[in-house]
Amino acid sequence: VDPEESYNYGARGNFYRDYLEDTDKALADYNKGLEIDPEDASLYYEIGATYLNLDPSESDLALTNFLKVVDLDPNYENVNNIIGWTYHYELNEYEKAIEYYTKELEITPNAVHTYRGIAEIYAKNLGDNEKALVNYTKAIEIEPEDSYSYKLRGEFYRYYLEDNEKALADFNMAIALDPDNPNLYDDRADLFIKMEFYDKAIEEYIKYEVDSLWGAYANFKIGEIYFKN
Repeated sequence: VDPEESYNYGARGNFYRDYLEDTDKALADYNKGLEIDPEDASLYYEIGATYLNLDPSESDLALTNFLKVVDLDPNYENVNNIIGWTYHYELNEYEKAIEYYTKELEITPNAVHTYRGIAEIYAKNLGDNEKALVNYTKAIEIEPEDSYSYKLRGEFYRYYLEDNEKALADFNMAIALDPDNPNLYDDRADLFIKMEFYDKAIEEYIKYEVDSLWGAYANFKIGEIYFKN
């Protein structure tokens, strides 16, 4: 390592963390790099990411370092999104999460995962279904070939708006985009059961009876349908 290059300490720190799984040596290198260049935003970002992945109880330390990145470089790639994620999933501070998710969208307006994060907060935590739907739909408009966004909006229609027809339409689209994903068929089969379309649900599960991974589950679900109905 060139002792005058903070970047090199960052690179070796990443190697320790990502390949040798030695977070202590990784953090030591990141901090050594900051001694050389205390305004190297990338090192604060890597320290934050290390703490965030190390232990959920270290979320405050992670956040402190991510916020330092914003102080040094407000347009640093993805940092506002990961701050939003930390507030969202680790600290349960939902208004703060939306604040930073929104800042991320000002920098990266096509960040689909950020729209989905905002939508989830409005649906699950703030009880604003209208704003949740707007954000789920925006994610689909940006990447209409992304099956996962259709899955999420379908679940939202089903569980929050209780609109089974629109849920089914989204599950159908998700399957059309990703026909080899058994989780999507399971979502649709479960919706068919709710709609009392038992034959259609059984048809979904029959597709996976021969699959070594899903076969036992499919047979269990088919038996459950016959037993309960």
